[in-house]
Amino acid sequence: MTNGSRRRWCGPGVVLAVIALTSLAGTVPAGAHAQLQGSDPVPDARLARAPDAVTLRFDEPVEAGLGAVRLFDGRGRPLRVGAPRPAGGGAVLRAPIDPLPDGLYVVSWRVTSADGHPVRGAFVFGVGSAPTTSSEARSLLERVLASSRGDLGVGVAVVGVRAFGFAATLVLTGALVGLGSWWPHGRDDRRARRVVGVALAVAAGSGVAAFVLHGPYVTGLGPERIADPSLWRDVGGTRTGAAMLARLVVLAYLAGLGRVLLPRRGPAAEHPLPLWWPAATGLGLVALATTWGLGGHAATGAWGPVALVVDAAHVLAAGVWLGGLVLLVAAALPGAPPKVLVEVLPRWSNLALGAVAVLVTTGVAQSVRQVGAVRDLTGSDYGRLLLVKIVVVLAVVVVAALSRDLVDRRWRAPRGAVSVPEAAGVAVAGRPAFGSAPGPGPNRPAAPEVAVADDLGARRALRRSVLAETVALGVIVLVTALLTNVAPPRSAAGGPFFETLRADPLRIDVTMSPGRPGPNEVHLYAFTGNGLPTDVLDMSAELSRPADGIEPIRIPLLRAGPGHYLSSGFTVPFAGDWTLRVGALAGPTRRVTAETTVPVR
Repeated sequence: MTNGSRRRWCGPGVVLAVIALTSLAGTVPAGAHAQLQGSDPVPDARLARAPDAVTLRFDEPVEAGLGAVRLFDGRGRPLRVGAPRPAGGGAVLRAPIDPLPDGLYVVSWRVTSADGHPVRGAFVFGVGSAPTTSSEARSLLERVLASSRGDLGVGVAVVGVRAFGFAATLVLTGALVGLGSWWPHGRDDRRARRVVGVALAVAAGSGVAAFVLHGPYVTGLGPERIADPSLWRDVGGTRTGAAMLARLVVLAYLAGLGRVLLPRRGPAAEHPLPLWWPAATGLGLVALATTWGLGGHAATGAWGPVALVVDAAHVLAAGVWLGGLVLLVAAALPGAPPKVLVEVLPRWSNLALGAVAVLVTTGVAQSVRQVGAVRDLTGSDYGRLLLVKIVVVLAVVVVAALSRDLVDRRWRAPRGAVSVPEAAGVAVAGRPAFGSAPGPGPNRPAAPEVAVADDLGARRALRRSVLAETVALGVIVLVTALLTNVAPPRSAAGGPFFETLRADPLRIDVTMSPGRPGPNEVHLYAFTGNGLPTDVLDMSAELSRPADGIEPIRIPLLRAGPGHYLSSGFTVPFAGDWTLRVGALAGPTRRVTAETTVPVR
């Protein structure tokens, strides 16, 4: 391949490399972020009379338009369930059911969390004398859960197109800002035009793919439903679907502004940018960044409107930095003459410094909101990924500082510099106004001309440094894509507590829901060491905090069935790490105990 060919494909190649890096996030499945706080009937309940509805209570509003509340009999056959009716601001779903005869039943649900991820689960209840803790009941529950898992290929594709779309959004943002401000001469550069075109095409294509995949993704259906118009209509009725459609509209709007920025006929100097273009483009980029927050973590939890603003600023700053780097390494540095670099590089360096400051500030604000406690940085998947992101950010800031130092030494114009004839191998450059040719205004002296030799060694060194920044920022985008699929500690905290305790010869499964201060449901199940349900003569449980001088608080338990004990309204006084001690009478004279720590948030 000739040097010309390599340069011709450099622009889109870099863009696609950055975007492809983020697609690796598709290897991690999306997690469910809303938590089931309670239900009626309660899990493993044995009812004397059949209920007329199934009620599910979540810790945040959920969307049931694309999900379902389903009911199965003891043979795993689906029964008729009415459409779920939301209540409590969308956090409560009530689905009417037909009268049920005595027997074993499984309730399963799959709804959409506020941040766009599917939430699924199932539990068993019985009417009459049906045993809810038998091996038959557990086997039925496992079959129902397995059937609601969803298609793995669809899940991987959803995360992949989301990552491609997000990376393309950042590149498009930085390219439009760069060509409209710090590199107006790039409007005539074919490489720069190609970067904008590829980024816009990938962002739009990923947006369409994300919309058509969202329905099968949250409903657990297979890829054969991707082209189902009725499912598209349901997706459009959700907040996440509306955000996706809004993103496509904004991209079409930015495509029109891109036509103004990059005229098809004649040099850009014959098509000066209108005075309204910067404001119109800035508005479009803010709207584009906001659509990502509306379908993610920024839309959930406390301080929602403020979090959306912070998230949009974070995305914009990341786009200005990453997109600007792609524009530099793919277009400006390979072929721009020295006189242009004298104008471009100092401007870019100053803008990048501001973008880094905004990125760090908003990133700290987001981390405090989502993490909450320092221990969650190492005690949760979200926190560990965030630590990786912080380390990479610190590394890339060091590389950026080296790039800025090189720009200051080689290309920043000294005050009072004088011109040198280009015939002597030196290029002359002034400082043009935004999007136009240089020239002094009324009563304003002309900018000093600067003598700069074309130092090819320095140019190559800067290109290597900028390329390293680009790759490192691509890794940051990758980690960010992974973070969108992991529940933040603040939303995961306070969720139902599940743990299996070993108390030889028994295994005791413990469930406490919702795992927050106030009333909680506590369930204890006894199993043999091989995992088979077994009966015990008695069970006891107590919570304590010895380090704080809080004596054990007994949890009143009722026998709900063979090997199953529950407390339906035990009150946890306040948040903190509590010691749970469970005892079981495994024989007439043999009592076994086990302990664990229960985090109450």
